[in-house]
Amino acid sequence: MTDPISGKPIGANADMEEIGTAADSLNGWSGAAAHAFKTKFLDPFPAIASNRLLLLGIMKGAVEADQELWMSAREDIANIAKKHFMRWTT
Repeated sequence: MTDPISGKPIGANADMEEIGTAADSLNGWSGAAAHAFKTKFLDPFPAIASNRLLLLGIMKGAVEADQELWMSAREDIANIAKKHFMRWTT
């Protein structure tokens, strides 16, 4: 699996891999509850997990952009202060 924003690899979560085989373990289970569990949880799970990963990637990018903005603002303030200080001391 890869990060949807950076494209870097993301380590697999072994617990999540077991979702795909959960349906095999439920072969003896039948009825409305079994059907609802499969259609409302097992079947949509990969898409939901993928969407959440994408959302986390977007949020990570936003936090990194905000961090860069504040680092740049600090540098700009320091440069302005330095220029004004040099003006007063010369």
